[in-house]
Amino acid sequence: MDLVKICKTEAVCLILIATVNQVIIGAPKTILSSSGSASLISTFLIFILALLIVLVIAKLFEKFKSLDIIDVSSFLGGKFLKTVIAIAYWGLFFLSSLTCLSYIIEFLATVYFKNYDIIFLTLFFLITTSFAVQKGLGAISKVNYFFTILSFIAIIALVIGAFPHFVPERVFPVLGDGAKNVFLINFSNIFAFGGISYLMFIMPLLKNNKDFKEISIISVIISFIYLFISVLCVLLAFPVIATSSDLFVVYIITKIIEYNEFLERTDAIFIFFWLLSVFSYLSINLFFMQKTFAKITHITNPNVLSLPFSAILLGCLPLIKDVSIYYFIYNFALKWYFIILILISILILVFANIKKR
Repeated sequence: MDLVKICKTEAVCLILIATVNQVIIGAPKTILSSSGSASLISTFLIFILALLIVLVIAKLFEKFKSLDIIDVSSFLGGKFLKTVIAIAYWGLFFLSSLTCLSYIIEFLATVYFKNYDIIFLTLFFLITTSFAVQKGLGAISKVNYFFTILSFIAIIALVIGAFPHFVPERVFPVLGDGAKNVFLINFSNIFAFGGISYLMFIMPLLKNNKDFKEISIISVIISFIYLFISVLCVLLAFPVIATSSDLFVVYIITKIIEYNEFLERTDAIFIFFWLLSVFSYLSINLFFMQKTFAKITHITNPNVLSLPFSAILLGCLPLIKDVSIYYFIYNFALKWYFIILILISILILVFANIKKR
């Protein structure tokens, strides 16, 4: 069992990488589709909601400083509730990995590897991810820290490159298609802050669990900045993306960027950075899949599960090859799965606090 603990910055980056990957696979398009010109306001409102949620979670975990949500579930409802919650989170991490992997494989096959069998691309991601997970949490968190920094460099470069194409008038009308879309429908996009699900598990992984609240707040604030910048680029530079059927939203922005005549194929540089982020995201999800499964099976070495779980991902990947199925899973099923599971987890924490009084 990996007993390595992570520091504050590594924990923040671990949570942040979830938002980075939501941006890569379509969060800006989802927000623009529901909010239109009001997308920047909508993103801010989502941030306020996410901040409130993590503050509540941090407060509720104060009495369980060495436990994660599965341990708390066991305390509250015994083995049955523990098993249900562990399976539910395993499903969330699995489905998140599946949609992310499906997206990136489809993207690479369409843009760069049209004449190659996608099975080789898939195996490359899964084998390297499995290898990384077997190195343990310490290696994963350190590599993720580096990749997250590269992702921020990429998004800053994207803003600088796209700035000449910005049209400020595109933020009007301020409320887009109406207040209903901004204040009600849009709140389901809280899924863009997917790192909240990691918060349910990192308490026992911290070198100093007193940093939990600070980590929660900082990670949500930085996630908001990253998401806000991404939505800003799409809205001001090329808003037609929001209504197109193209999956590769942020990539289209990179195609209109020109730095100078000596730096060509800048899109390939962005893609390289984002692929590193995807690799890190898949590794973290696979780590938590192992962790949740080990909680209910008492496996002493969860690392042996990386290859079997990767094989399951490989086997399920053809099920969401169709774009319409992908959109259904990403924009509806996975989004509401996340929201409902987080709400249930908060209720478990509330009742566990009451029981511990």
